[in-house]
Amino acid sequence: MAEPTIDPPAMLTDAPAPLDAPSPAVAPPPPARWRPTLLRVLTHTQTASAAVFAVFTAAHLASPLAAALGGIRAADKTMMLAREYYLPLEPLAVLAPLYLHLTSSLLRRALLSLRYLLALLALPHTHMHRTLPRGAAPPIARLSPAEWGYDFVGYAASTRVWMRAGYVVLAGVGAYHAGVGAMKVVARLRVRAVPDAADAAARADADQAQRQTPTTRRGKSRSRQAVLAAVVGGLAALVAQGLARIAREASAGPALQRRYEAVFAAAPWARIGLR
Repeated sequence: MAEPTIDPPAMLTDAPAPLDAPSPAVAPPPPARWRPTLLRVLTHTQTASAAVFAVFTAAHLASPLAAALGGIRAADKTMMLAREYYLPLEPLAVLAPLYLHLTSSLLRRALLSLRYLLALLALPHTHMHRTLPRGAAPPIARLSPAEWGYDFVGYAASTRVWMRAGYVVLAGVGAYHAGVGAMKVVARLRVRAVPDAADAAARADADQAQRQTPTTRRGKSRSRQAVLAAVVGGLAALVAQGLARIAREASAGPALQRRYEAVFAAAPWARIGLR
């Protein structure tokens, strides 16, 4: 009969680890949780500020569109009507949403894209039409709102082709950017409108979307882009027509024209010959 084996004590069998043994692997630190939160905050800020600024943009584009039908007087009347509502709240309703939208966009994206082209056009436009005419030094001497109405725009468009082109490009890029943003907002609202994955219609839509090939999805995306481009092109054409009519009908006198020229000369880009 075999004798039973007895395990020796653990302290006698456990050999000490060699000095050059590798240390146990250390788990990587968990990803920073503040990044998704910051991204959500920036996204909501960008969307909300764009919605507020879109109201001003629509009111602002109404004047050149009215000029396409009724000339410079219709543009001035439309502008004065809009100013009654947004001028008292301009810092909060116009400037703050604009700078919030640009800042949140710059923080969210590091690569140059269409939104930065819009910023490069919108910021000089705002500086030219909001900041410089309020200069206290003569000959500008604080142009009143009536003095830097669409006679100011018409004089610039009739004497400077690059300003006329920039105005039309700004309107087109702004409208395209707003259209793309609106489609994204609608897509997010549709996702949030589905309360539960158990909803049969939602499941059917999701299954159908998964069955679509990349070619089908690209085709739908291109179709939406084509429709948006056509709408933006038509809007830019109307703005160009209205701007041409404003340029023909502008009637600023010589004294007011000298003050306008002082505004153009005060712009930073006048130093490189754009004045």
